[in-house]
Amino acid sequence: MLFRSAIIVILVFAGAIAAFVAWKRTPVGGYLWSQAVFYIPVLGKLSRQIALARFMRGLSTLTASGVSIVKALQITAGSVDNPVYEKRIKQIAEDVKQGITIGENMKDDEKHFPSMMVGMISVAEQTAQVDEITSKLADFYEDQVDDMIKNLSSLMEPVIIVVLGLAVGFLVISVMLPILQSSDLAFA
Repeated sequence: MLFRSAIIVILVFAGAIAAFVAWKRTPVGGYLWSQAVFYIPVLGKLSRQIALARFMRGLSTLTASGVSIVKALQITAGSVDNPVYEKRIKQIAEDVKQGITIGENMKDDEKHFPSMMVGMISVAEQTAQVDEITSKLADFYEDQVDDMIKNLSSLMEPVIIVVLGLAVGFLVISVMLPILQSSDLAFA
């Protein structure tokens, strides 16, 4: 009876994970999940930095190659691998077609684009150095991502050691407890 209950619990758990993964692959689910990740303390900042680094690197590479700014924005939108930023960059591309500058478009959206980045892009547009300044921004955000990952990995090491210690302790207890119980029965 206990074995059947355990199998049912495992199947329900596996079904819930499969349903979550399937939901996350839908356009709405992927968008909502990406938005929700931004509110997770460390992962949200990391996800935002990764998206900004990809955005700046793609924009820098394409504009340096002579691609028009609108086309560069449209292509870069697909490369950020984040539905929230993809939608926002496509909106920026549409606004640039209407004559609104990138910096002006990002100015009121500090949730997605930091003010330092907006200021630098505004200067880049005014001085016609979009490729150079976005390259420097890409370097900056890539360095930020590298530093965050190094810090995360150094924070994870003690957690992994504690989890492994608990797992080994559980394994030792589960092996030794029946032996000790059987020896108690022999002396009783």
